Amino acid sequence: MRLYIKDHFSLILLNCLQLFLLFLIYWLQGNEHPLIALYGTLLGLFLLALFLVGRYLNNHFFYQHLQKEEADLEETMNVEANSSLTKAFKALLMRQYQLYQGRIEKFYNQQRDYYRFVNQWIHEMKTPLSVIELILQDEEDPRNGDIKIELDRLSKGLETALYVARLEDFRQDFRVERLQLYGVAHHIVQENKRFFIRHHVYPVIDIPQDLTAASDAKWLPFLLGQLITNAVKYSGGGDKKVVIKGYRSDSRSVALEVTDQGIGIPKEDRRRVFQPFYTGENGRKFQGATGMGLYLVKEICHRLNHELELISEVGKGTTVKLIMKDSIDNLTKV
Repeated sequence: MRLYIKDHFSLILLNCLQLFLLFLIYWLQGNEHPLIALYGTLLGLFLLALFLVGRYLNNHFFYQHLQKEEADLEETMNVEANSSLTKAFKALLMRQYQLYQGRIEKFYNQQRDYYRFVNQWIHEMKTPLSVIELILQDEEDPRNGDIKIELDRLSKGLETALYVARLEDFRQDFRVERLQLYGVAHHIVQENKRFFIRHHVYPVIDIPQDLTAASDAKWLPFLLGQLITNAVKYSGGGDKKVVIKGYRSDSRSVALEVTDQGIGIPKEDRRRVFQPFYTGENGRKFQGATGMGLYLVKEICHRLNHELELISEVGKGTTVKLIMKDSIDNLTKV
């Protein structure tokens, strides 16, 4: 109603002004019966009110629709057309909707082709890396150790790019099952042993052998790998430790912690470390930081329905805790 009155305010004001001027002219001419002029003015106001009421009844669904907060585009198109104005407006909405849908479809196809290319390119790049590593195993050269470390970095970068691409189609590459957390952690540590050695950091796995949690067999190792490499990178060397600890946090949940003894995260950066491409103060000190690691961790945790907590103190270290359901049944009930 308010929008309708606001839309017709100028019309109401103009008609009232016209009727007042007619009454004023009639009265200034010295007419002996001013009540006739007043009657004509009131009659004009009555006809104006009838016009406004009839127009509102004919278009009130349209004005209500304009003030309504639609949930989606399809609901926006469902406007009742009772007049030529609403019909023209609905036709305009339909044309704009079709144009929008066409552009969205084009963008979707471009994105699909791009991710398909990225996946194919990453798989092709893994082959020469594997060949180079096999060649280095047969060659005895003191420089091979440094080359293998750089190969590990290349492999990690390709793996990250692959998982970023897969994140868009997460539901198609996701299967919940019970995972033995000690085995997952041990596998990740073995994969990154050269990385530990290079940074003079010692891994400690404190997880019971029988501790399990409901998660995905591909996404959880990648997630844990991101946390471990971050912990090692910011440990600062000096024979520090990275502790991977698992325990039952309550009757339905299991916690998995990755704790380092590194430089810690400044207080002003802790709220932003999960934003994409944000490296913060530590990222400027350590080369190679992309700002994508913790962002991916947060996104994967959200999709796996895992909770994520971060505790850090400058100069003492950082602890990142994952809280997972202990069984598939508990996970599906969330």
